[in-house]
Amino acid sequence: MISWVIGTLVLWVIATVALHREGLFPAVFMELTPLICLLVVYACLSGLGLFVGAFTVLWLVIQVCRRINGAPFRVGDHAIILTGPRAGTVARVYELTRGQGGGLLPRLDLGAECRDKYRDILDDFTLLRHRGWRPPTDPHGC
Repeated sequence: MISWVIGTLVLWVIATVALHREGLFPAVFMELTPLICLLVVYACLSGLGLFVGAFTVLWLVIQVCRRINGAPFRVGDHAIILTGPRAGTVARVYELTRGQGGGLLPRLDLGAECRDKYRDILDDFTLLRHRGWRPPTDPHGC
């Protein structure tokens, strides 16, 4: 989402500067038809902004989000899952595994079923380091 907004804003700035240099802005706001056409153009640029942002700044946004969220994770760290069906769950990192891109991905202790089906491997930008978590003192959970 962040890279989409950045890509859209870049396209809007380029379009606005180009229209301003041509001297079209005063004429656009005098009549309804050119104003509607301008709004349609900006809406189309918003859709194109998704691709511009994905191909230019997405890699940087992901790296910044990883660092802000507490990556790199180590075995024994606790993390909150931010996205997906288990969003909000706090779990312990029990292993680091090598991902398809060569980076280390944390495996969270989400139970035997998730472990057996490899559904416990999450990318570190979808996790938030939970520094204040303490294990429960009562073994019965009361």
